[in-house]
Amino acid sequence: MMNPDESDFSTNSTRASPYGSFPQRLGALLVDSVLAIGCGMAVVFVSLMAIGPIVFFVPLPEPPDIEAAESALFAVMSSEWGLGVVCYFWLGNSLGGTPGKRILGLRVLSASDQSNLGLRRGLIRYLVFLVGGFLFYLGWLWVIWDNKNQAWHDKAADSLVVRKTN
Repeated sequence: MMNPDESDFSTNSTRASPYGSFPQRLGALLVDSVLAIGCGMAVVFVSLMAIGPIVFFVPLPEPPDIEAAESALFAVMSSEWGLGVVCYFWLGNSLGGTPGKRILGLRVLSASDQSNLGLRRGLIRYLVFLVGGFLFYLGWLWVIWDNKNQAWHDKAADSLVVRKTN
């Protein structure tokens, strides 16, 4: 079943290709990366502001517990990474696209019925996305040669990245 906001996306176009091109998808990845790095820096900055004064700047009768500070910072950064993966699944699959894709007018849809992918197919898409990157980015570059601009992770999850048509 199609969501009401999916009516602006189509794979039936007689003009230009309706699929997201390699430059568009790369641009979306860059936008997502900038957003993720910015959010990550904010989390680490706030964490350091909370942990730093206690560990590094408050005079203590005994040496500061550097290991505790490092453990806390590791926990914050691990949580941030985990939250990023969860957000990627949720935004990229349940809502049909990450912020970068949405900003650039792209949408990730099921190839069979143009609905959102859901978590199972989203997990498949994400895992194959990682594999495609590890193999000299060949899985990602596949978009350049494929007639539907599908990367390996799109093929594995039976998904399409389409452009907004209006």
